[in-house]
Amino acid sequence: MKPVYLTAALEVNSEEVSSFLNTLKGLSLSSILKLVLLAVVLVILVKLLLGMFSRLLEKSKVDKSLHGFLKTSVRIVLWFVAVMILAGSLHIDVTSLIAVLSVAGLALSLAIQGALSNLAGGIVILVTKPLRVGDYVVIGGDEGFVEEISMTYTKLATYDRRIVYIPNSTVTSSNVTNYTAEGKRRVDLSINASYDCGVDAVKSALVEAVKAVPTLADSEEIFARVSGYKDSAIEYTVRAWCRTDDYWTAYFDLMESVKRSFDQNGIAMTYTNLNIHMVEKNEQTAPRKR
Repeated sequence: MKPVYLTAALEVNSEEVSSFLNTLKGLSLSSILKLVLLAVVLVILVKLLLGMFSRLLEKSKVDKSLHGFLKTSVRIVLWFVAVMILAGSLHIDVTSLIAVLSVAGLALSLAIQGALSNLAGGIVILVTKPLRVGDYVVIGGDEGFVEEISMTYTKLATYDRRIVYIPNSTVTSSNVTNYTAEGKRRVDLSINASYDCGVDAVKSALVEAVKAVPTLADSEEIFARVSGYKDSAIEYTVRAWCRTDDYWTAYFDLMESVKRSFDQNGIAMTYTNLNIHMVEKNEQTAPRKR
């Protein structure tokens, strides 16, 4: 069906296209030089305007999630206006030019349906706002800080500074986990302690470990309870709250704080032991009695 639509469009705009091509054939050398000079001026002007617009966006209170989308939109509009100015300076019928662009746009849209779906996905993201610039998110198997939401892709920066570009259509069709939407996050740890250590003593040591971490000291709730009985140890779970921006610092600080607290309170951490018993084999095996 797609080729049929394209053929119909070409037939409808054949006269406009012919008029446009005839105009181009009649260009003189002076007209071409004028076109080149004007094109250079317009390119410089467009870049200056884009730079000014970017600086205004940075100073404005517009949500950063919209910056990439707005910059791309303004860039498209400015270049379109520049093309129209060039056409007008050469006395090219603007109607014919728009007709040519419409045919080219139709052919291009049939070839880049994936890009169009990404564009639609970008609009959905900006409207529904499941994520914003600066959020730490997990999208499918990728996770990182959202650095940019453009027309076609979402840009993530991982903790080790890898840049991941995810098509917007993938973002809208995947499960998105946003860890910064609530402003705070819970740190969960599972720790093993010996059966010989009292439960209350271990729980007290875990609470002390949490209070010793500055980013967790003001936690509204500290949870420390027995969560399982294993072959050689009792498993304890400790939970505390921190600001989302402090999560990883709090997590690793708590890991170290638990070991220090256990050492100070005489709590033994267990680890898997393998006991091997060596049995000497007699040189001669006694015969079995019948």
